[in-house]
Amino acid sequence: MSLRKMVVRLNLAASALLTPLLLSTPVYAASFNPASLPARDWLLMGSLVLLAVAVALRLMRRDRATDVGPDTADLRWWRNP
Repeated sequence: MSLRKMVVRLNLAASALLTPLLLSTPVYAASFNPASLPARDWLLMGSLVLLAVAVALRLMRRDRATDVGPDTADLRWWRNP
């Protein structure tokens, strides 16, 4: 895959992730009082956000190749004396 195609795919994925967040943020910001949350809840929310980002990045990097090539030669040295 060329660098250009990877950049285009990354831009599409990033825009698909950020668009709903940008549209829904004002709704939550209007009804959210950050001073009422203890530090434990902030840590929980931060870890959930990091988990969501990690899962999204993992799903974007998933290999979609269907031809794995089981008919190729086995190159392990202990199998081929």
